[in-house]
Amino acid sequence: MEVLRDKLMDRFNSVDFDQVRRDAGLFVFDNEDLSFYSRELFIQMMDRIM
Repeated sequence: MEVLRDKLMDRFNSVDFDQVRRDAGLFVFDNEDLSFYSRELFIQMMDRIM
């Protein structure tokens, strides 16, 4: 689990979340809905399941 957590943290730290929001915005009607996509959100989700 520790190795997986480390790999996920490395990935979260390397992701450009501004680009993620732009890319995902192509598939949703209201881009405001994507404002919560952030590194912190994904770290919190990971912490909940691990």
